[in-house]
Amino acid sequence: MSEKRPIHELVKSAVGPEFRAANSPSRIPVPVLPSTGVLSPAERWESLIWSIDTAEQQGIGSLRGLTIALSRLIQAEMLELLLFDARHSHKPPLLPSGLLWDGDLPLTIDGATMDQLIHPVEQPILVRLEDAAVFPRVWERWRLHRALGRIGPEREDGPYVQSDNHFGTGWYPWPLVWLENGNHSTLAAQLQGGGQFACYASFDFTPVLRAVRTDGANWYRVDDGTSLGTVTSVPMAGIFVIGQRLVDLAMKV
Repeated sequence: MSEKRPIHELVKSAVGPEFRAANSPSRIPVPVLPSTGVLSPAERWESLIWSIDTAEQQGIGSLRGLTIALSRLIQAEMLELLLFDARHSHKPPLLPSGLLWDGDLPLTIDGATMDQLIHPVEQPILVRLEDAAVFPRVWERWRLHRALGRIGPEREDGPYVQSDNHFGTGWYPWPLVWLENGNHSTLAAQLQGGGQFACYASFDFTPVLRAVRTDGANWYRVDDGTSLGTVTSVPMAGIFVIGQRLVDLAMKV
């Protein structure tokens, strides 16, 4: 009697190496990094760019998935401060100015700032919270704990339903969602089952993605190389680079 082979081996034998090679992208070489020890900030950034390159090779869906993963790291930093430091004065404001650069700084020769470069779009951003990059501004710990206890499947308030006083703005091309009101309940919903969220206003961030660049350590104007400040959130810098890749891919379509 012939020996039974595991199903994964049967699949491998049925699909020849030529087929797999033709239908699988070649892997991007991993950067040369120290074999032991803590990586330097530059080496961590090099690793993140490798992750972005690899996601880009897999397509737009992978880039957007990586955006969500990086947004979760930013949320984790916020939750760590909230949960491990109960001092009322210690609040993590998740604002564009805190994660990017000073919004009043000019980004172009004519003095246009970030808010002046982005422009509204007719296509509204509607996301599923469990599958979106969302940036809540959570500041009251007791509100967060109450929301975590009440919102979600089989909890007192049930699954999340966006109310009239839950609103935020969205940015293309990722998309990103910046909450303005309903922060605690919307974050609780995202952590405990999700739900739909519709932005009351949506903007195209492409002009800013073309006007600014980053090396993971600093932000710079593209036109003259002027520094806009240091990078305070490496995950956000990675999300910014992903936005640039998404714009480039859209232009190739």
